[in-house]
Amino acid sequence: MFRELLSQISDYLAEEITLEQLEDWLALQSPSLLHSPDTDVRNIAALLELGLAEMGIGERSEEEFRSLLREEVPVLPSLWRVWDFNLGVARPLETITGSSGPAHFIGRENGNAPCEK
Repeated sequence: MFRELLSQISDYLAEEITLEQLEDWLALQSPSLLHSPDTDVRNIAALLELGLAEMGIGERSEEEFRSLLREEVPVLPSLWRVWDFNLGVARPLETITGSSGPAHFIGRENGNAPCEK
């Protein structure tokens, strides 16, 4: 469950899924996430719920939500992504280097061009 949760967040931050898709997935998975025996899963699920609620009442923008996730959620090495300038997309690191070694997660600085995070 932890890996799937991080994968959804990673896909959202890489703009491979929309906020609505993340919310839909979370709505379906929320009961099992919030009752998981894994404390990290529960904490990340609670962070997602809180961030979405704050956006819902206008206390946080979507960019602030993305920043919160980048700062607070660990990303497994197998989910790290780098910007592939040849294709213009974020791709899993091992598809480019053949290794899941150290890298930076790809994000967007101020909503502009991609940059390493």
